[in-house]
Amino acid sequence: MGVDVRLSARAQAQLADLMVSIAQESPAGARRLRDALGHLLDRISEYPESCPAVGGDPTLRMGLAARRLHLLYQIRDDGLLLLDVVYAGYDLRKLFDE
Repeated sequence: MGVDVRLSARAQAQLADLMVSIAQESPAGARRLRDALGHLLDRISEYPESCPAVGGDPTLRMGLAARRLHLLYQIRDDGLLLLDVVYAGYDLRKLFDE
């Protein structure tokens, strides 16, 4: 059995916005992305250290759910916390304005 995976409020909002945006363009694409995300969440729940560490902090990890979807998460004593959802199709300037 894997560890608990929680989403930060920021990650929840990012994921919701992303899924709505993609579903408007391609419902099938949104389903594929949702499936890829589910597979990654299952994997990191079972193997939290399976994704590379980032930022010089061994507790921060970046997982790739699909070619353009990255999840930044933190390994904590009580499970995993998904911090950010980064989609390569985003306007990156928007991320820096937040």
